Amino acid sequence: MKLKRNERIGALVKILCDDPNEIFTLSHFTDRFNVAKSTISEDIVVAKKLMHDLRLGKIETITGASGGVKYVSMT
Repeated sequence: MKLKRNERIGALVKILCDDPNEIFTLSHFTDRFNVAKSTISEDIVVAKKLMHDLRLGKIETITGASGGVKYVSMT
């Protein structure tokens, strides 16, 4: 099933928020949504900005071999 960009971003935010501080690899999302890493990276940038602008928490990216992305709650 091919998801639209806004659907992917919504799902990405939901997945991250359901497990705060859990690091998810980009491969987790590329496999789940069947898209390229560059596409997921762009989606993460949008989600990061959205969460920051609305003060809903923070999405952090971790670089390196064991890197990925995680959600950090503001509370």
